[in-house]
Amino acid sequence: MKILIYNWVQFDNPFMQGGGVTLYLRNVIEELLRRDDVEVYFLSSGDKYGMFGRKPAIRQTKNAYDTPRLRTFTLWNSPVKAPAHDAFHAIDTWLDDPVTARLIADFARQHGPFDAFHIHNLEGISGKVLSLEKSDTGIRRLFYTIHNYMPVCPQIELLYDGRLPCTDYHDGARCVGCIAHNNRMKDLIRFHRMGGWIKGRGLAGHPLGGFLFDIYAGTRAYAKAARNLARDILGGLRNGFRNWHFRPRQDVGTRHGWEPDSSVKPPRILPLDLPEDRAEGYRRWRETNGAALRDNADGVFAVSDLARDSAMRFLPEGSRVETLTLPIDIEVSPERRAKIRAERQPSEAGVTLSFIGYDIPSKGLPFLIDALSEIDDPWYRENVNLLIVARFGEHRARQLRQLEHRFRNLRIVPAYARNQLLGLSQQIDLNVVPSIWWETFNQVTVELARLGVPSLVSSNVGAKQTLPHPETFVFRAGDAADFRARLDPLVRDAALRQSFFDAELAMPSVAGHVDELMRRYGGGV
Repeated sequence: MKILIYNWVQFDNPFMQGGGVTLYLRNVIEELLRRDDVEVYFLSSGDKYGMFGRKPAIRQTKNAYDTPRLRTFTLWNSPVKAPAHDAFHAIDTWLDDPVTARLIADFARQHGPFDAFHIHNLEGISGKVLSLEKSDTGIRRLFYTIHNYMPVCPQIELLYDGRLPCTDYHDGARCVGCIAHNNRMKDLIRFHRMGGWIKGRGLAGHPLGGFLFDIYAGTRAYAKAARNLARDILGGLRNGFRNWHFRPRQDVGTRHGWEPDSSVKPPRILPLDLPEDRAEGYRRWRETNGAALRDNADGVFAVSDLARDSAMRFLPEGSRVETLTLPIDIEVSPERRAKIRAERQPSEAGVTLSFIGYDIPSKGLPFLIDALSEIDDPWYRENVNLLIVARFGEHRARQLRQLEHRFRNLRIVPAYARNQLLGLSQQIDLNVVPSIWWETFNQVTVELARLGVPSLVSSNVGAKQTLPHPETFVFRAGDAADFRARLDPLVRDAALRQSFFDAELAMPSVAGHVDELMRRYGGGV
């Protein structure tokens, strides 16, 4: 069987870009390669740009696996930049760009036929890829996995303004104001070209590399200032330089009385001033991608029931989404798990709570800080440690500082490699997953569980369906009082924490999961 897999970043990326999806694909591909009758082609896009050669093209890449049954490729100079937020304000290009779809179709004709083309997101490629003519390209079956909500939500999380789960996108009008930044994708690509050029010369992280990047950025800023001045001069020529008079050097005082005199005009009433109305583009994004998945995909999978149900609210009538729960490569027997925990030597006495994740609102760290700051209990100050595993800036650090007076201690781990996960788990008694978005899964929950660490998760976490006692280990998302009510008995009672392991997690092995994929790739389901 010959399989083509797409993700925006290559699955063996040394920096684990792409997070959980990258890890999942590594696990799946390693299992596929254990099967002698499988050949895997892997394609990425949206992350590689040349400084001088700028024509989009697919090139073969190196990978960490020494086998002729795995070939990896990347689409250089994609008109659609990854990750998703870089393309958010170029929604029409993201949806309609013909270049990426044409190149992938040509690639499939050249290297196919493929029994299956499995797409794992639309970052780096246009939505047109979902509508590829299978019979014309040598693709027998096309599949899509919902790791996030990208086909219906270019913000990917269905989380409006980083605050509220999105239940109605108002035909795209709500999407226009969803993301605060207004970065132009073309500008981001230009800077990515320069960054790639510096990296290609071994200067990434080097002072000289930083100097060259700053020179490039500064030159672009000067060029922009010159363009703005030229534009103002042209405008002045047209209107007689009406606005070019010099302003007063010093403001004149005023009494600010409330009664107007005869010279006072009423305030100007203006329409809402936006450069363009992109609501139509976001509406088309959802509707076009949804129709393509319904009409052209041979299977649409979600990584949890929560992901499936959330996506279905925005997909067109007649859509079908099947849950295929994610596996994890940490497959540990109860006996080995007990041995791992028996050997632990935590660096601190007491009970240690942890948060492991990104410092973004959707992952819930701001919520967690606020919820924990309301705990004013001497027992916590004497017995409970807090471990935050995340990179964050000075602002978040100042917010965390208040918790030093609520807990026995507060420690930070800014980053960890995957082969450090076991050691990290040995420091933790209870992990907290406070996500406020409809998180499609959360692999950290199941990774830690396999190593003997229970998690208290929000009701918006897809991995909750794997837990044997959700009534004990799930709290209402965004409800600080309910969170504290569930947390307190778990912190105080080790036996209650241990009940997390009364049964194994309800999830497949990697081999079992790949068996299910192979059945679908072969048309057996």
